Amino acid sequence: MKKKYKAYIYLDEAHSIGALGPRGRGVADYFGIDPKEIDVCMGTFTKSFGSSGGYLAGSRRLIDYLRSCSHSAVYGGSMPAPVTQQVITAMRIIMGREVPGEGAHRIKQLAENTRYFRARLHEMQLIVYGNRDSPVVPVIISMPAKLVAFSRKCLGKGLGTVIVGFPATSLLLSRVRFCISSAHTREMLDRALDIIDQVSQEVRIRYSREPMPDWAQDLLRKERASTAANHALTNGIDSKVVMNGDVLSGKTHTHRQKSKKKQ
Repeated sequence: MKKKYKAYIYLDEAHSIGALGPRGRGVADYFGIDPKEIDVCMGTFTKSFGSSGGYLAGSRRLIDYLRSCSHSAVYGGSMPAPVTQQVITAMRIIMGREVPGEGAHRIKQLAENTRYFRARLHEMQLIVYGNRDSPVVPVIISMPAKLVAFSRKCLGKGLGTVIVGFPATSLLLSRVRFCISSAHTREMLDRALDIIDQVSQEVRIRYSREPMPDWAQDLLRKERASTAANHALTNGIDSKVVMNGDVLSGKTHTHRQKSKKKQ
């Protein structure tokens, strides 16, 4: 469309830079697009980089123009040195220059955490927006009164949430937003999901009538089969067949048959 209509592309990378793509370089990296095809990239340092401020990236001509004519650039203050160093260090970690392979490991772990979390929310029949790999997970609640009730009930059970309502969103698209991290363990995610499961039933926000996505069903099926297999190994079951999350123990079955013969 850009080439057909001679338009400019302005890309908001606030939720994707440092989180999406095999190298964590955002939407262009995720979809395999040449960054040179994007005219203006905008992002923030407050999320993946854990700092403050933001950036605009584009051609030298564009950036020189903004420096001269933009009110934010002319009347704003410079970024403090500690904040700048925080951003640089975060970039080096993502790029694997601090510890080789650490950035790639974190990005991979973030993707796994995100897909698992989203799959469980779909299983609860909640309306979940966004790409399955996006670590910023909006769940639509719609009614403003339920929005506040959901947040307070979650907080009462030990889960802090971010809620967004009118006028930041349209009146019927009020939402709660969950932000997933590579540092979240599976136990942390399961604890949060258990709370969401309880509160979503109490507040009655399970509006979705869409079938559960195929990728989510496959992921949870494999996850539960793996958990069952690990549980079997932990309990010393020698021979087993793991199918659809059920563990069939050949050893236990044989032992029961022998017991019946003795009787």
